[in-house]
Amino acid sequence: FCMDNFTTDESSALGVNNAPPAVIAKVYPNPAINTLYIDAIDNTLEQVYVMDMAGNIINEYNASLKHIEINTSSLPIGMYMLQLIGHGKTVVTKFVKQ
Repeated sequence: FCMDNFTTDESSALGVNNAPPAVIAKVYPNPAINTLYIDAIDNTLEQVYVMDMAGNIINEYNASLKHIEINTSSLPIGMYMLQLIGHGKTVVTKFVKQ
C-alpha cells in the first residue's frame, strides 16, 4: 500500500479542535490544607461538586456568590475533583488535600 501527496491539517487531526480550555473559576490554593477557595469569573458559576477520584460526590454547593470557601479540614489526605458548572459549561479540575 502506497500513498503519494498525502497532506493533513494539523488543527483538525483526529477530529479534535484545539479549543482553549473553559475557565469559569479560579481555584486555590492547590494543595489545600484546611480551606479551598473558588472565585467565579464573571459570576458564571452556578454549582460546585466536590468528588473523590472514583466520581462519588462528597459535597455540593450552590454557587450564588462570586467567592466560595470550602472547608477541607475533614477530608482525608488525597486527590479530589471539583466539578464546576455555570452557563452551560462544565469544568472538572483536580486538587490535592494535604
